[in-house]
Amino acid sequence: MVRHRAHEGPNTAKGWVLDRADRVTPAERWTRTAYRGRAWVLCQIGIHWWADRNNPEVGGRRAHYQQCRRCGHERDKYMSWRDFDS
Repeated sequence: MVRHRAHEGPNTAKGWVLDRADRVTPAERWTRTAYRGRAWVLCQIGIHWWADRNNPEVGGRRAHYQQCRRCGHERDKYMSWRDFDS
């Protein structure tokens, strides 16, 4: 990322301006907003993206739980340690 020194003014952050290729365009901003909105809606209606996590500090080597990758919600029904050994 190459930065150029710009004139001091109200629209520049501490006098630095990013190159055109490094700027976030309105289309990229809209796409990111759409993905975040879609993820929020899916998690609100109960369609989570579960990931298996491990927390050995609390429950030892077999302390497994599931957490949503989008919203961070933990699954209420925990799986038995036998399910993770296979």
